Amino acid sequence: LALVATLIPEGRLSYYIELDRANLARSAFIDRLNGCHSNVILLQGSLVNAERDLAVARAVTESAAVMEKEAALEEENKVLVLELGLRQAIEQAQQEEAEAQRRLDRVSMLADEIDRSTRKLKQDSLA
Repeated sequence: LALVATLIPEGRLSYYIELDRANLARSAFIDRLNGCHSNVILLQGSLVNAERDLAVARAVTESAAVMEKEAALEEENKVLVLELGLRQAIEQAQQEEAEAQRRLDRVSMLADEIDRSTRKLKQDSLA
């Protein structure tokens, strides 16, 4: 310091000390600024990753919703197919019942006719 003091004109030593401090502060500020810039770049990368993850999550959510709707429609279709099958079975059973009733009516008519014929034959044979 004594050597520096002899080289620097009188009264200018404090100026150079302040200039050196300012340069050190400037260097420290630039280092912090560079660190902040690095952090900004890292945060931008993180933001891009987060946006990508969000897009994937939305796509998965939408896909799950579509799959849920498809499953519900499939279940509804199964129920409709079962209902249709039951209706057809009921209609067929009603048709078979009606046919059986018609045959029963015919058999009853034939039985009545046979009964009448039998009674008439008995009356004719007694007479």
